[in-house]
Amino acid sequence: MKEVATKWYDFQPSPLHRIIIEDGLVFVNQASDKGLKYDAILLDLCINKKVALMCPIEGFLTDEAISNLAFITADTGLLLCCFLNKTSKEKNAFAHLRLMQRISGVVIVNIITAKDALLEAERVLARYLEHFESCILLPAGGLDRMLFCFHKKELWDDNPEKLHELVVKVEEKTGFHLRDGINYFASEVE
Repeated sequence: MKEVATKWYDFQPSPLHRIIIEDGLVFVNQASDKGLKYDAILLDLCINKKVALMCPIEGFLTDEAISNLAFITADTGLLLCCFLNKTSKEKNAFAHLRLMQRISGVVIVNIITAKDALLEAERVLARYLEHFESCILLPAGGLDRMLFCFHKKELWDDNPEKLHELVVKVEEKTGFHLRDGINYFASEVE
């Protein structure tokens, strides 16, 4: 993933943006022990075999793991920071991101289930709702789902379609298609 980030998205490390290659559960536990806070956390942790729930891994469905994720998620932060890439040609994309800074910190969980196990997404939602004030499950292309969890109620709690529309707008402006996995714009880095 580090190679993909640097080669195709011209990732440049900074004090606020860095790549950490480590066991995800170990990282979350250590961050919690240190009292670290993050504006946005994207969990894209899958197993490479066909089972009922392929993403997230079962380790991120335990009370300890979800509690630690909730603890290290800031109360306020920037939603969807992972959608910003250097190839965005429109300044308008940044306006959407600035607007989103007013919401609470977020944990985004990629959920992939087998066709005959779609209720697994509901199980993930239920587990995360035990630790977050608000969680919204959105379609992410095919059978995949994206779970967005926040510490406080957000303006789209009564209308999840508003969050979906916001995700679509950010994807359109940045050219990064997290939901459908197509038409990525690669950076000019070779």
